[in-house]
Amino acid sequence: MSYQGIACGLLNQTSGEIIELSVALPNPTLMTSLTDKAIAASNPVPSYGSAPVSGFFTTKGGNGEAQVFTDKYWVTLSSPVFGEPGDAEQLMSAALSHLQ
Repeated sequence: MSYQGIACGLLNQTSGEIIELSVALPNPTLMTSLTDKAIAASNPVPSYGSAPVSGFFTTKGGNGEAQVFTDKYWVTLSSPVFGEPGDAEQLMSAALSHLQ
């Protein structure tokens, strides 16, 4: 599978906490599969964007994970600092504003 993306991490030098960010441009088949997995394993978050943007949030192993699917991109944020969907909202909004 080809996700055709990039990932990076942001380190809070005071607390040592990391925020992981990824942006991918998966093919349509993979995008459908990823979206279906998010629907099955996460909670919808309408505040991450309006249609055609679909947002989801869940917690896994002490990390909050936010996912957004646009018509072309799959954006994820993951960090122990994300305890609820709103914690990732500002950073997700900033990431989405740079996608075309």
